[in-house]
Amino acid sequence: MKKILILISIFFLFISCASQKTRQDLTTNNFLITEKSAGNAIIGQKVLDFKTKHTNRIEWKKNYRSNYNAWIVFKNKKSLFAFSYPAKTKTSSATEITTIEIKNPAFKTKSGIHAGMTISDAVKIFGKATITIYSSIEDSPEYVTFENYKKGTIQFRVKSLTKSEAGKYMQNEGGIISSEKIYPDSYISCIIIKSK
Repeated sequence: MKKILILISIFFLFISCASQKTRQDLTTNNFLITEKSAGNAIIGQKVLDFKTKHTNRIEWKKNYRSNYNAWIVFKNKKSLFAFSYPAKTKTSSATEITTIEIKNPAFKTKSGIHAGMTISDAVKIFGKATITIYSSIEDSPEYVTFENYKKGTIQFRVKSLTKSEAGKYMQNEGGIISSEKIYPDSYISCIIIKSK
């Protein structure tokens, strides 16, 4: 009888430890940005699967744009992230998440990069920064790349707190222009994960 009680106690202790580890893993990974995911949203994941799994814990707001449909995901009235899929696509069982945009600073990459971080702080992690803008497009978003950050599916959109652009560009007619002259108050405004 004692052996059975000991075995049952060990079993419940094991279950308890495993359950606690799972809870910790979910907590630590919940705000992690990777090349394929932000928290629980994953590139290639079915939109309806995501909604079904998380509908009780988060709020939804649909947002239509010209080239894609987006769902903005909220928790406690704070925007967590937005994910999108091709425009004019109805949300069917086959519709997949193709882009995730993160503006919430709680979400971070493994190296600690997050929305709201100044470019000067990001430079301390990844080295020299270069900002880029598509000069032929009015109100084009600006992006930053870093010397020691391997280009992949993650993009960093930037803004300045006080100026219309994040840095000083040389005048150029059309095309893409870049600059290493970045204003001190420029920051990462959004982290974008795209499918390849």
